[in-house]
Amino acid sequence: REDRAQSYRGMPVYRMKAGQSMKSALIRVLPVGLALSPVGFLFGVLAAQTHWNIVDVLLLSTLGFTGSGQFAFLAFTQQGIESIGALVIFVVIFSMNLRYIPMSLSASQPLRSSVVYKMFLSHCLADESYATEKKEDDLESRAIIRTGVFLFWVVSTVAGCALAGLLPNRISDVGSEEHTS
Repeated sequence: REDRAQSYRGMPVYRMKAGQSMKSALIRVLPVGLALSPVGFLFGVLAAQTHWNIVDVLLLSTLGFTGSGQFAFLAFTQQGIESIGALVIFVVIFSMNLRYIPMSLSASQPLRSSVVYKMFLSHCLADESYATEKKEDDLESRAIIRTGVFLFWVVSTVAGCALAGLLPNRISDVGSEEHTS
């Protein structure tokens, strides 16, 4: 149940009670995380196919939390970082992710917390969490949404890498044994 609070620009503002806002955030992050997981799993499988190990995938997904940037970096490593140049790779991935600067600045303004906590929440900001958050979400709800999306991504990329060995090398190899007998 929502409690009526002050008005904003002449319109009433409703705030959820603490337990309800957390529950609402969890309910909103679950379908987003489930939709994001297959993409993360695919990244993990592709990384494993290019001989990355679980630690590599875990570190990149945790420290460089950017799906598009991770796929680009994976492609660059296949071509050889030395042949492309680290500066070029940095500029390409940086430009792909410039959108996070205004998103992070606008999404962190209403958060009353320490600079370190704001930095963590800014790191965990993704397109999906930005779209899922509501203007009236409190700090706890935003933290649940951002951390939830972050964890779904990291876990799904690591799972993809870990389970890649169970997949056939080529999809066309699936069932070919049955047809050749």
